[in-house]
Amino acid sequence: MVYAAEGDGIVGLRLSDGEPVSHWAGASGFDPSRAAAADGIVYVSYEGPCGTGTGCNMLFRAYRASDGHKMWEKVHKGVFPQTLELVGDRLHLQGQTRGIALDIADGEKAGDSTPCSPLVVRGDELFCKLPAREGTEVRDARTLGERRRLPVAVAAVGEAGPAVEVARDEVNVPTMRGVDPRSGEVRWTGRKGVGDGAVVLAGDHFLVIGHDGVQAFSRANGQPLGKAARFRGWPRLGRGTEMRPIVLAAGGTLCLVFDDGTVLTSHLP
Repeated sequence: MVYAAEGDGIVGLRLSDGEPVSHWAGASGFDPSRAAAADGIVYVSYEGPCGTGTGCNMLFRAYRASDGHKMWEKVHKGVFPQTLELVGDRLHLQGQTRGIALDIADGEKAGDSTPCSPLVVRGDELFCKLPAREGTEVRDARTLGERRRLPVAVAAVGEAGPAVEVARDEVNVPTMRGVDPRSGEVRWTGRKGVGDGAVVLAGDHFLVIGHDGVQAFSRANGQPLGKAARFRGWPRLGRGTEMRPIVLAAGGTLCLVFDDGTVLTSHLP
């Protein structure tokens, strides 16, 4: 199943064909923003009356997937509902001045720290990009306590093999690098100007997903494995217009969500 915002509620879409199979009503005065699911429970964040991009009075709920029964409901201030990420037994949320971890059992706050955005996960660790090209802070996923710092900006990391860094120069031109996730040692460096998009690991290669399509690269050396390509149904826009999808990857499935409402799914190549 894929869970997504629809109107003032949440719709459950069948993964095989995208057909809706369930719908849960929202809360008055709140708009659904993001959903995550694991072990039969769906977690949903809602925007409060202040609107998108703000962090006042944001609502969070947990539903039982089988029948839509509401397990708990909490309001937390100062965090952005669109940053919701499920990591183990914690829900992570970021704000302007702090990030928090919620216990999935009851929605209560279990830890807080400075914001971690973008948030990259490996096992029980969070890789948090530091400002001004200062590298990455690695934190404990349950307590948000710092474990170590790396001199690189990690964009994607897996249980084995090199992590992928996307470094940007003073004029925002990207360069990808393969790095050791423990020490930050650089294993390989890609061609300058390549790597502008979301990075998703897929076995012994990784994908870069941007407005121009999906392109695969080798994790061993960073070399491209073919050219960038768009899936059938990719939204067509006017010349010079970009549309970057929100990227979800789980269970061997890649899901791309575009601003115009288009949702594309594919097996991870």
